[in-house]
Amino acid sequence: MEEEIKLSREDAIFFMDMVASSKSPNYVPKLPKVKPYNKILKDRNSNDFNRFIRLYKAMRYVLAERELIILDEVVN
Repeated sequence: MEEEIKLSREDAIFFMDMVASSKSPNYVPKLPKVKPYNKILKDRNSNDFNRFIRLYKAMRYVLAERELIILDEVVN
């Protein structure tokens, strides 16, 4: 059985910002570019990386299939 993960509002906003979601309150429309999570994926020992992966596992259902494929490779 999966462990229940408690998410705060700040966690949800952090995740939406990292995947450049238009639902984020911090969203600013821009031309397509590299997703913000690419910066934190380079340092696998950082707190932001660990936080992002924890949130990804809890909120992956909101992502497009392309994002899931990319991030599943990182997580596994």
